[in-house]
Amino acid sequence: MAKPDDTKVLRVAEREIPLLVTRNPRARRISISLYGSGAVRLVLPRRTPLQHGLDFAEDKAGWILGHLNAMPARVPFAA
Repeated sequence: MAKPDDTKVLRVAEREIPLLVTRNPRARRISISLYGSGAVRLVLPRRTPLQHGLDFAEDKAGWILGHLNAMPARVPFAA
């Protein structure tokens, strides 16, 4: 995972979800990836304003929340 350029918080249904914002010069569209830790990665093309990306994430908040809720709980590794 690339180092995020910025970290924001997406508030959805009384839940705060870490939003890791990165810019990729090769990206042609905004994309969202989910991680098992509960974080969401938002990838923006180089010239896309940050606010457009945040608006996109808010528009997709229902999708994000549904997929995060569908993820199985993390199981700690015990030796």
